[in-house]
Amino acid sequence: MHASLPHICAILLALAIGGTLTAPCCAGFGRQALTVEADFSYPAVCRWIEQNVDAIQENAGARILKTHGDVVTVQFDTKYGMQTFRIRRSSRRGDYRATFVDRSAGTLTDYTYHIQVTALEGGRSQVEITMTAFSEEANGVSVNIELRKSLRLLRTFLEQRLTKE
Repeated sequence: MHASLPHICAILLALAIGGTLTAPCCAGFGRQALTVEADFSYPAVCRWIEQNVDAIQENAGARILKTHGDVVTVQFDTKYGMQTFRIRRSSRRGDYRATFVDRSAGTLTDYTYHIQVTALEGGRSQVEITMTAFSEEANGVSVNIELRKSLRLLRTFLEQRLTKE
């Protein structure tokens, strides 16, 4: 009887671990951040972001389908298919956000971005962008990979426009 006790403990342990691993594989959360230093002043960078918010989103991989006031319908083509959803944009000078409203296609149940501009010494600025997403079908690693792809595209776009080199 004592010989089978370690086997039972091992089976129970495997079931406990396996049970906790299967649920997160069906849904996933991702959070990625990017920081870019700009060779322009805080007011100039803020003004540029405010005038180019659509271009910023498009260069992160989104296709803007429709804009109605502060609600924007966007579409992302991901490894897991087309994601079509609406976000609500809000902004204060130096603080730009978008939050998930609803979806019409895909597996996303939440998506946000936050762009924060900070003044640096010497008339320069720092732009920090944070994106988060939650998918009901893709695991967390996959969600993070998709967000990272968006931020890599965005880094190139921002560096070309916000640095003087």
